[in-house]
Amino acid sequence: ELIGGPNKPNFKVVQQIAKALKYNYCLEIDYQSRKSLSEKRLISPCRLVYVLNRYHLRAYSYTSTGWRDFVLTRILKASKSDSKIPWIEPSKDSDWSKKVELTFAPNPELPSDIVETLEMDYPIENGELKVITNLANEIYAERRFSVRDLESDKRHWIHLDNKRRLLKD
Repeated sequence: ELIGGPNKPNFKVVQQIAKALKYNYCLEIDYQSRKSLSEKRLISPCRLVYVLNRYHLRAYSYTSTGWRDFVLTRILKASKSDSKIPWIEPSKDSDWSKKVELTFAPNPELPSDIVETLEMDYPIENGELKVITNLANEIYAERRFSVRDLESDKRHWIHLDNKRRLLKD
């Protein structure tokens, strides 16, 4: 049972995205960002990602001239582009192929019983939790571990920025 989950994406939009991903073509979408009203965008879809309880479409945006993540529920319309602009290979997304290791530690301000449960739930070694992700998903990993304790309102985890390291291929 999913309690309080996000809305489901528009089925017709998902169909168009699935076809574009399968047949490697660009889409024209109407997208509602957090910062602006619906805007038309020309994108080259690359992959679907499920993160932080919702689906995102990773795509090259010709409109923004860069790789972007689009929340599927905010894509209001999608259609195959008539433009002759080429579809872009996923391998061109360098932020997706570069791996980064992030380090988190249980917040020392939390009561010891909560720290103990974190140690039971996560593979903590020497007081640190190592998370490997790609650069494109780094922000989502940081958000994932910024959860606050309901009773104390303190974060469960402290992000140890000084231990962030880019991994070699």
